[in-house]
Amino acid sequence: MHIEQTDSTSSLAWQHVKRGQALPLAVLAAQQRAGKGQAGRAWLSPRGNLYLSLAVCPQVRRCLSLWVAALVCEWLQEQGIVASCKWPNDILYGGKKLGGVLCEGVLQGGQWRYVIVGIGLNVNVVPRQLTAQATSMHAICGREGDVKQYGEQLARFCAAELDKAVTEEEIISSYERFTSAAPELWCRGKAFFVREPHARGHLRLRSLARGEVIDLVSSTPEYRLAYQQPHEQPLVVADVGNSTIQLVLFKGDKVALVTQATPNPHPVKGALRKVRQALGFEHEWVIYTAAVNRTHRLLLADGGGRWGFEVLVLKNKPFRCQTDYDLRHLGSDRLAAIEAYLAAGDFETGIVVNFGTATTVDVVADSRHRGGYVLPGLETSLTALADHTNLPRLSSKSFVDQHLELAKDTHTAITQGVLHSQTSFVQQLALQHAPCKIVVSGGLGELACAHIEGAVYEPLLVAKGIRALVLR
Repeated sequence: MHIEQTDSTSSLAWQHVKRGQALPLAVLAAQQRAGKGQAGRAWLSPRGNLYLSLAVCPQVRRCLSLWVAALVCEWLQEQGIVASCKWPNDILYGGKKLGGVLCEGVLQGGQWRYVIVGIGLNVNVVPRQLTAQATSMHAICGREGDVKQYGEQLARFCAAELDKAVTEEEIISSYERFTSAAPELWCRGKAFFVREPHARGHLRLRSLARGEVIDLVSSTPEYRLAYQQPHEQPLVVADVGNSTIQLVLFKGDKVALVTQATPNPHPVKGALRKVRQALGFEHEWVIYTAAVNRTHRLLLADGGGRWGFEVLVLKNKPFRCQTDYDLRHLGSDRLAAIEAYLAAGDFETGIVVNFGTATTVDVVADSRHRGGYVLPGLETSLTALADHTNLPRLSSKSFVDQHLELAKDTHTAITQGVLHSQTSFVQQLALQHAPCKIVVSGGLGELACAHIEGAVYEPLLVAKGIRALVLR
């Protein structure tokens, strides 16, 4: 049933069910005058978005909101949008609200007789009161959507899935496919909490300052994601590599501080002290990391504890990047770099290269990872030549002002061979995938970038990728 305007699609669905309308029943409205959200809050419903209510008799009632939220995310993925779930029933993209779910049931003899599932999605419009907190499918994809067509597709998809007999464990597993890539930071006023990742079907929050644990089994407006606020909280991320630990402080969309240290206790503590001073407040805070080197991550965690930081490790779980195989086997730094490329809105074919202790090369096209390569890093190659031959031991400083030409001495021949074997490889790969964009990062990325035609150097690529995963 499609109507132009109503007070609430859920209220209208109730009326039809009470009159004996056969189930499943779908009510889709172009506009609501009194849309309903969680905890009695209003759901702003301007024309141009999707307002759908389904009256169904689902096979499973427990965790129903989680199930529907996961189904909406699954349907969005078919539209090219990889959204995420905020417990228990909000749909987010990039830390901003894209939609929500409200489930209301009728009990009869202690059993659920039927359930009204309300779904709201911002398709073409972001309510002007929520521009800092919300987004839309149009804003994400850059194209206007047919609300009626979307509503009919989503209604059929959800009704068919909700008619299946599934276990509570299957629902929770489905939901967790779309949950955050990292332990989430929540807040209640000025108190901050870390979401414990092992709670199943409910929300378990641990106080950042006092360590107390709170279990929530229903939605409450008091608790909110810290990064889903009108004024974003500062975000600290750490790119923990084999050679350096880079700390980056973001305030909103801007980089407020970049500092890095060799992986030794004194330099790491100095870098952490700078971040603490730049934060501008005294209470405990978190550092998110995608740690390649576990030993160096533990070093960061030890130093962080002395300066009031808790180090939270990202799950190696893709958000924007999709593929037919398990991307979790990719290194976390590679995955973060790819996510940063896609988060910047670069959906054209791209080659993402990180010149670090190892050189990693990944090809991305249409938001999908096509594959990649791992090569010995530039300095690693120099060290290997010295260790296994009688050639001289050279460092990365020897790469300064290198040009592709026949070398006249051993030192130049080594550095030319090492540098240009890799940059020429990237250049050849770019020709195979032309037209494409080449983005370069890593400790020796700026040097290598100068020898790759058309390449763009982004020194904070991994850090920006960690940020993109946190704000998913």
